[in-house]
Amino acid sequence: MTKKKMKNIAAALIAASLVLALSACNFSAPRSSGTSDEDPGEESYQEIVSSESGAVFTFPEDWKTSDGNDVASINVEAPANDVAFLLVEEPTSDFVADTTDVYYGDLVSENFSSTLDPTTMELSEWEQVYAGKANLPAVRREIKGTIDKKKATMIITIVRTEAYFYQMVQASGASDLSYALPVFDDILKTADFK
Repeated sequence: MTKKKMKNIAAALIAASLVLALSACNFSAPRSSGTSDEDPGEESYQEIVSSESGAVFTFPEDWKTSDGNDVASINVEAPANDVAFLLVEEPTSDFVADTTDVYYGDLVSENFSSTLDPTTMELSEWEQVYAGKANLPAVRREIKGTIDKKKATMIITIVRTEAYFYQMVQASGASDLSYALPVFDDILKTADFK
């Protein structure tokens, strides 16, 4: 088995375990990241830098990093523990030159889909989106299903730069991530990919 395949399978297993852990939580609308000392409409943010590529991501201040795996460069959870953000980076030099973001995304999706009960799985088509301060073209899809009879939703976004494929996964034990999409969209829009 290749190193790339092992890394993608490991990322899928990490996301699956995240979803299982998150599915045990009570779900509620996202909370403001502001503290009581701040203006209620003002939120605080933190920058987290990937140790692999140096890419910079901006998260709400109350999101916490989570350790425990060597596959994800960044692993962050929302304060209510109902959603998580996972970043996996792979050098483009590990792939043939004409590997597209959709092809890479299909490899990633296949690995994530293998963690779901196939009778419950729903896989959306790829959607063209833009990410980062440089407004880079990206693709995104949603995968829904169950893992051990618990609902799981994952949104996978793929960005390709000259040096890296960035695999960003938003995972939840909820059946609907639409309430969290504005936060994820802000994270993607403000990212500084290298």
